[in-house]
Amino acid sequence: FFFVGLSRTMMSQNGNIEPGTQFLEPSSSVPFCLINSDEISGPENILVLYGGIEHHLKLVEIPRVKGPSAPDQTMYDTVSMIPFATISERGFKAHRMGEQIITMRVSEWHTISKQWLCDHIQDEEIKLETDVNGDQLQFDTTREEYTRVVETVKEQMISCGEGSSFVTPRKCSGKIAGFDKNKAMIIFRRLLVNEYGCYWKFLYFDGVEKFFIGASPERHLTVRHGKVEMNPISGTFRKNPQHSVAEEKKALLEFLKDEKEIDELCMVTDEELKMMSKMCKDGGDIIGPLLKEMGALVHTEYLLSGAHTGADIIDLFRHSMFAPTVTGSPMGNACACVYKLEKDTRSYYSSAILVMGREKGTGVEFLDSSITIRTQEILKDGSFSVRVGATLVKDSVAESEVEETECKIRGSIRSLTTNVAPRKAINLGEDQEIQTQLMSRNKRLSRFWLERQDLKHTQDSNLKTKKCVLMNNEDDFAVMLGYLLRSMGLQVSWYEHNDFVKPEIIAECDRADLVVVGPGPGDPTSKTQEKMKIVRDVIDRLHARNQVHLCVCLGHQIKCHVLGFDVCKKNVPTQGVQTEATLFGKPQKLGFYNAFYTKYDAQKAKANAFVDVSTIDEEMIGIQGQNFVSFQFHPESILTQNGFGILKDAVDYLLPTSGTPAKKARLD
Repeated sequence: FFFVGLSRTMMSQNGNIEPGTQFLEPSSSVPFCLINSDEISGPENILVLYGGIEHHLKLVEIPRVKGPSAPDQTMYDTVSMIPFATISERGFKAHRMGEQIITMRVSEWHTISKQWLCDHIQDEEIKLETDVNGDQLQFDTTREEYTRVVETVKEQMISCGEGSSFVTPRKCSGKIAGFDKNKAMIIFRRLLVNEYGCYWKFLYFDGVEKFFIGASPERHLTVRHGKVEMNPISGTFRKNPQHSVAEEKKALLEFLKDEKEIDELCMVTDEELKMMSKMCKDGGDIIGPLLKEMGALVHTEYLLSGAHTGADIIDLFRHSMFAPTVTGSPMGNACACVYKLEKDTRSYYSSAILVMGREKGTGVEFLDSSITIRTQEILKDGSFSVRVGATLVKDSVAESEVEETECKIRGSIRSLTTNVAPRKAINLGEDQEIQTQLMSRNKRLSRFWLERQDLKHTQDSNLKTKKCVLMNNEDDFAVMLGYLLRSMGLQVSWYEHNDFVKPEIIAECDRADLVVVGPGPGDPTSKTQEKMKIVRDVIDRLHARNQVHLCVCLGHQIKCHVLGFDVCKKNVPTQGVQTEATLFGKPQKLGFYNAFYTKYDAQKAKANAFVDVSTIDEEMIGIQGQNFVSFQFHPESILTQNGFGILKDAVDYLLPTSGTPAKKARLD
């Protein structure tokens, strides 16, 4: 189409030149970005952005525009490709091979019809070159090598308490013959016409050498109209093109009952709730679970939405880097672990494309971003790469995870290899039986998180003068714990574990009414790991001072170890698992994230003057001592159905008031 002339390619139906379509000119090297999104452009339109390109190393360097906007239109200020290595701003590890933030300082924008653009781009065959072996596609890891990666993650990371999930990608590379801007536009057109279920479809050209073309299903972060929104997505159902709708529905129903898939979505939702608990001080809503149908796949997702109180949008974005669906959980340790597995940079995969601007009339800054998955990075010479990953968990089957990566790769490069549309959407999201199966998942999950949190109804006036210090052991579950405790009325301060060697933090800890030793990854029995030494010292001090404290997961394990109980490695880790158990005489559904457990010993329990102990077989899952409560499970997790109530009972036990019962007699 680039050879039919400007007058034809840029003429609208009434004969006028469509404004803003200079990106179609064959000789133009002007940088541009095209976005098709329900929220940014509307489903039937494309937002066209133009401007100069800048390169930055840090988020804070992205230019900002302050001041009023036009009364009747949204102002777009920048659009940026964020490399994955930017996650180092959170103190997390990542390989970097010179990638920088690529920012377009927007000087001009237009909205054009998607149909108009598709009508003016003529499809033509795209060929891939072959290498010396006759292959068009090259993978950085073979099927056998990725199988070993899966087994390594399960055996050396998940089973050793390093985390509950990990995501590490496979990279597919190739070269497009005779690549030019024409072919980039054809690829984008194919995405517009053939792909559905996307959060963004986009084409970003830096004007020099890089094209980014993607059809991403997943929102990263939206900050708009005083709200923060995130979309945890996990669980992948592979559609069968040979199935009838009835057969596909039957298979989908079985998928929706799969405990592995349910646990995966709960784990990533927990991880994004950690972020939302930092960003939204007054709580929010969880909507879902929902189905996200794409051409070859169906995903399950939740929508998390909460109010933010004037926080800077770049700070909010930094807190959200990057989605657990592309990193793992807990995120900091997941990044450290996959850093060891990955020898190459992730480049711009699994990060975000980010638009910032100002609302019409008010001039208030907004931010919208899409995760850069299902995204092709193409150089001007036609060399391209696509990366895809699978969420690796305790019960991952290596063969299935390999197949999932290859299914995602096929979907990601379909626009390179064919103009044939995938099967039409089966549209089962509104099916009553499917909806019933989806919503049944919520019946066993946390009421606190699934219902809007109204602090007026949860706060206890007797606790408003009580001060709590919370120890974060490299897992922001501590932030969720802090949110629940603050919701009860406590004044909560939380610090990283390595802050607890500072005299001023130790002094604050000594003055606190309640100290919470939180969860975290790692081997609680380690004699050499610095974090474990610090946690042990804190618990020793609390014990020696007879100070009121609460321990969760890792804190529970180290507390029990200090008291002389055996801490053992589990044969099968319970990372991201809900279990029904009796806790202090009441039946509960509890969420566990642990690879180690503490072994019950009746004589030691009596010697330590325990008031009550709850066990599953030989594992101690809950302890009431004279001045402490300790839990192996996570009361703050979405997997613990009555987590708020359990935690409130623990606080009432530890900080009794005239309205709470006295402590029970010690355990016989």
